[in-house]
Amino acid sequence: MTILHTLALGVLAVVIGLAVGILGGGGAILAVPVFTFIAGFPASQAVGASFVVVGASSLFGVLLRLRSGSIRWIVGLTMAVAGALGAQAGQWLGSFVSDRVTLIVFALVMFLSAVSMLRGSRPSRFTRRPSIPLVLALGLGIGVLTGFTGAGGGFIIVPALVALAGLPFAAASATSLLVITINSASGLLGYLGEQSLPWATVGSVVAIALVGTFIGTWIASRVDGAKLKVAFGALTLFIGLGVLISQLVGAG
Repeated sequence: MTILHTLALGVLAVVIGLAVGILGGGGAILAVPVFTFIAGFPASQAVGASFVVVGASSLFGVLLRLRSGSIRWIVGLTMAVAGALGAQAGQWLGSFVSDRVTLIVFALVMFLSAVSMLRGSRPSRFTRRPSIPLVLALGLGIGVLTGFTGAGGGFIIVPALVALAGLPFAAASATSLLVITINSASGLLGYLGEQSLPWATVGSVVAIALVGTFIGTWIASRVDGAKLKVAFGALTLFIGLGVLISQLVGAG
């Protein structure tokens, strides 16, 4: 990589960590394009690297939030169990498609993520607990998405926990980190059975992303997350458009 690419990789690694720390997800939406277009990884390898970076950042975020008591363990673990199974299925499905297909699907996921963040999450008026079958179904679907694209699914988990469980944004984002940690670990286990990773580069990105996660967690406790969420949604939309155009032009 050139010096410019190395600097860009470092800056974006901080942004990935910030997204995890502030929003409780969204880091993988940036991680896959960053590893593909900045670090030069093949798409399949970028997915595996995303599991490592986002999983480590999310685990660190969970540890930082333990004292706050904001994690809803029963809801999170129930969703994560289904998500771990779904991640294996998604990783298996991803092995049958080309890098171009993976990136096109990922770009579409980025658009959905951007729309979710730009629209915002309205607090639920319901205080009842979500049904276990509903949480399991949601977790399974998010797990498949995680395994196939490397996206942690936080952009789905957080709004769903707010709408279905009536959780405040802080609790939903903290619980999302628990789910993403387990989903990423499950996806990585399936991935490492088939491919290897350039650990020097991945490890460097992880170290920088953890700094971003620490800063993001600090910011989240002091700044209105809604405004930051909209800004990150706009960035995600821009990057998703770039990924989609690059793949469609390449197909021509």
